Amino acid sequence: MHKWTTKVLTVLAAAAMLASPVACTGHRATVMEAPEKHDLQGLVQHGVTLYEQGQMDQARRLLTRAVDRYMSENHRPNTVEATATARAQFHLAEMELAAWESLKLQGSLGRQERILTDKLNGAQQLRTLYEKIYKYQDIHWILAARFRQGHIMQHFAQTLRDADIPFEPGTQEHQVYQNTLIDIAIPLEDEAAGTYREVIKAAHMSDIKDSPWVARARIQLSGLE
Repeated sequence: MHKWTTKVLTVLAAAAMLASPVACTGHRATVMEAPEKHDLQGLVQHGVTLYEQGQMDQARRLLTRAVDRYMSENHRPNTVEATATARAQFHLAEMELAAWESLKLQGSLGRQERILTDKLNGAQQLRTLYEKIYKYQDIHWILAARFRQGHIMQHFAQTLRDADIPFEPGTQEHQVYQNTLIDIAIPLEDEAAGTYREVIKAAHMSDIKDSPWVARARIQLSGLE
């Protein structure tokens, strides 16, 4: 057993467990009336506008308020309010996704262990965030959320493949570490491919022909097959 195994093997094993099925710019913000006066759809639109303008803290506050308001007002799934709230929930998850994607396996073995732990925990949290969208029963946002869950698996796998190897090239430790990362990446990619197929199938069953998420799923799937 190589020295590095005792430090990272547990985290790598947990990363491998991710491959398991899951059910199905710097512009000034636009001046708008007080968010409290908006209906739910208007509140979400305000939050998304701030998101698109890069005003992330303000966007997060408004979108979170919209989600809370949906609950407090006892709205039902498969309504215009549910569609708006699903949109809010999706953008909240997207904010966390961007930060998670920036984590790269670089540096010393100890640093990579910490990054890998953060990457793994973040992946699990993101999958949960996107799962929350299902309860609103809006097919467009369900497809978007499911696509993102596949993307998380694919991105995690690519992070493992792109990792810096903290051992001298040509050594046994270098080869073993690299092979271990690839062995974990493969089932994650298989899980991503299966998820993309689910997106395509769900759209077909719902007679949806023009979803951008289906188009993206087809592109990503073609790269994995």
